[in-house]
Amino acid sequence: MEQCARVLSWLSAGVSALLHAGARVLPHWRSAAAERSRWRSTLPEQLPTGCLWVHCASAGEYEHIRSVLRRVKGEFPGLPFVVSFFSPAGYRQHRHAPEADAVVLMAPDTPRAVRWELEQLRPVAAVFVRYELWPWHLRELRRWRIPAMLVAATAPRSWLWRLPPLREALRCLLGSFQRVLALGEENARYFRRLVSEVEAIPDPRYDRIWEAVQAAPQLEFPTEYSTGRWVLIAGSTWAADHRLLVRLLQELPQELGQRLTLVLVPHVPDAAHLQQVQRLFPQARFWSQPGAPEQGKPAVLVVDRVGLLLGLYRYAQAAYVGGGFGRGVHNVVEPAAYGIPIACGPRIAASPDAAPLQRVGALCVVCNAEQLRQWVERLMQQPQEYKQAATAARAFVRERLGGSTVVARRLVELLRSGGVPPGSAESAPPLG
Repeated sequence: MEQCARVLSWLSAGVSALLHAGARVLPHWRSAAAERSRWRSTLPEQLPTGCLWVHCASAGEYEHIRSVLRRVKGEFPGLPFVVSFFSPAGYRQHRHAPEADAVVLMAPDTPRAVRWELEQLRPVAAVFVRYELWPWHLRELRRWRIPAMLVAATAPRSWLWRLPPLREALRCLLGSFQRVLALGEENARYFRRLVSEVEAIPDPRYDRIWEAVQAAPQLEFPTEYSTGRWVLIAGSTWAADHRLLVRLLQELPQELGQRLTLVLVPHVPDAAHLQQVQRLFPQARFWSQPGAPEQGKPAVLVVDRVGLLLGLYRYAQAAYVGGGFGRGVHNVVEPAAYGIPIACGPRIAASPDAAPLQRVGALCVVCNAEQLRQWVERLMQQPQEYKQAATAARAFVRERLGGSTVVARRLVELLRSGGVPPGSAESAPPLG
């Protein structure tokens, strides 16, 4: 195994150096490479000796570990938490994350950079999230005898990993972890063919979303847009979604349309996008200055502020989630946690949640305005069908809770096995 690790480490270091050099001449990578080149400056000048180091690729992966860190912090209140990101965008988004004592960019996977990084951090344990397997980092963690755990592991999709050399390389990398916590039994079966210490866990993201939903603030939703009306929240929408929703309002029967409130929450609510929305929906009012809706017509309320979408779902009878006609549908679990039916466009392959929600009957994939109209009509006119979809949505989320508790328990065990003394946990949330 050590020889395999040595070969992988040098290969990774060479590839890292080549990518860094290539980024200087490739415009698409130049900006990110320039940010990553400043990784040393993100490390804090003063950090107590020893920390729990958590590494994520980007912002999405961080969602798998946020609730875990809050639980573990209660058990080890004196232990600093350092979160690193490979992606500069992830670093920017979470650089002030309340769960972390410091947020940094990860060092390049090269010998000198990794050694310098570990000398600064001096971690007592390391957690890598999802598919972050950096050979030189893992080699140095073994050499320093720092226990490591892989959390929310998912099997690689590409057929290339079936080839014996790559499969053996993956086995070697996974052997660096004391424990692998895989997302679900299917992923766990894959990893058990490579290493022994594998446990299937529910996805901790669901705990994070559930907690966020419970903590979402009450909003002053305009009563003239809610009382006696059927509210459809269209969240994280783009131009293609707006065109679809325009046709929905045009084609919906009048007796249903005059009861409908459409709340549009554009993904990018800047001035240019809001002007485009207003041209498409001339009857629209803005959240900041709602006014009264026109009588006898669908009411349209456009949210011209950020940070309200999660709380708005509380007031909805149903949700349309945008992105499904573009690069991919956005977060469909948030409305599901409120127990409301969901619709979205056809591009759901990149979402780990959309297809399972569709299978249980909580989500409807629509490819055109006619299908969206039929979905809205069924929900407004058939209470039994509405109830089934709503119940399925809430049950989908509730049945998947508990992953954060399992991961937190395993991480506490890892820290204690490494000799980290627990602090006072009188105010700590229970680990279950």
